Amino acid sequence: MRKIKIVAMIVSACFIVIIIGIRIMHVVASENESERFPVPGDVVRVNDTNIHVYSDGQGEKTIVFMSGGGTQAPTIDFKPLWSLLSDDYRIAVVEKPGYGWSEGSDSPRTVEQMVTEMREALRLSGHTPPYVLAPHSMSGLEALYFASVYPDEVKAIVGLDPAVPKSYEQLQVPSSVMIAGSGALSEFGGLRILPSFVKEADIFSTDYLSTKNTEAYKSFIHRGTMTKNMREEIERVHENAAVVSDHIPRETPMLFFASNGQGTGIDAWRETLNEFLHEINDSTIIEINRSHYIHVYEPEQIAEEMKRFLHRLDEES
Repeated sequence: MRKIKIVAMIVSACFIVIIIGIRIMHVVASENESERFPVPGDVVRVNDTNIHVYSDGQGEKTIVFMSGGGTQAPTIDFKPLWSLLSDDYRIAVVEKPGYGWSEGSDSPRTVEQMVTEMREALRLSGHTPPYVLAPHSMSGLEALYFASVYPDEVKAIVGLDPAVPKSYEQLQVPSSVMIAGSGALSEFGGLRILPSFVKEADIFSTDYLSTKNTEAYKSFIHRGTMTKNMREEIERVHENAAVVSDHIPRETPMLFFASNGQGTGIDAWRETLNEFLHEINDSTIIEINRSHYIHVYEPEQIAEEMKRFLHRLDEES
């Protein structure tokens, strides 16, 4: 019995040492990574936080890229696509609070609040409307609300496999405990000892990233997965979808690129997007047989179709 207690104490002590070691490693590594990967764009003060806006390119139109829920480093995630458009358009990637190089915020993650923050961040970083909004996944809700409430500020919406209000009718939101647990694992540093989690990121399948881009993205996975703002967005998604269902901008031209639904966790994903676009006066859908992060897998096709769509709008205006 005494030997069992001694063994148990040794095992417990070793476990505590390992946990402390992981935490120290995470803190030190995070500090080093912050220095290795400085903010690439403009940082603007909006309400209670600092928001990062990456800008590039030239042209009369500004395409605003809006990341899906939980995308750790939007500026890098969208690079395969925005790098193909920056010769003809001004591009902006607004990283919401808790994403990428932006700080977290204590403001509620309502769709109204997030759109207000984005408009102000764009203004403070030197961009002027009307914009072409390019939302991925959950930010489709924000794009629709933006265009509905501020129609003069939106030229068109180009959805990169975007969500629409009905998309979330069948989505079962994970429990608060599960969501909080995943965030705690990241904040503590646990993802640094789970290399398989990092390898699964879609962005690493592209050739458009530099070695430094790849290293930076891995850093954000380690220290920026399921931040408190990301977690609250997930918890509020049904509430936000209900708000947006009353704010459908039927007069805004829309081009949607629809994936095969893999990675969304939602049945009839593509069918829901097709049904939604029937309500829009000027709409087109292009189906791509790829999983949810289509802008990573097929940036060339998407870039060409975007240019064709925006050129048509210019000719018709």
